[in-house]
Amino acid sequence: MLGDDTLLGAQPSDASVQRKVQVLNAWPLLLSLAQVCAYLDLSPATFRKVCPVPAVALGVAVARWNRNQIDEWVNTLPPEKQAARRGEAVPARPYDVATEAAEARRTAAVQKIRDRQNARHER
Repeated sequence: MLGDDTLLGAQPSDASVQRKVQVLNAWPLLLSLAQVCAYLDLSPATFRKVCPVPAVALGVAVARWNRNQIDEWVNTLPPEKQAARRGEAVPARPYDVATEAAEARRTAAVQKIRDRQNARHER
């Protein structure tokens, strides 16, 4: 965000940098689920799937995410299109392991149901 002007070839002015800092400071340090989703422009379901940053528990049913930790995580994300263009393997997302585990559980449950149905028909 702070380097957007330099990407366009313009040198950032002091006013430009101050404006961007003010925009960043407009967001609270601890973000609610709705705020963090708005901050990242993600749905709550997608946010929960992809974000490895743990929530800070502030009490019963009160969870907040640290904006600085969210920013650090976002800065570590590789630009997928650039990696794919260079022929590099795009690293797996943190939720891929959970998705694979859920799929394995689902497959096992379906197989268990089929085995029960086959056992009933054999009687």
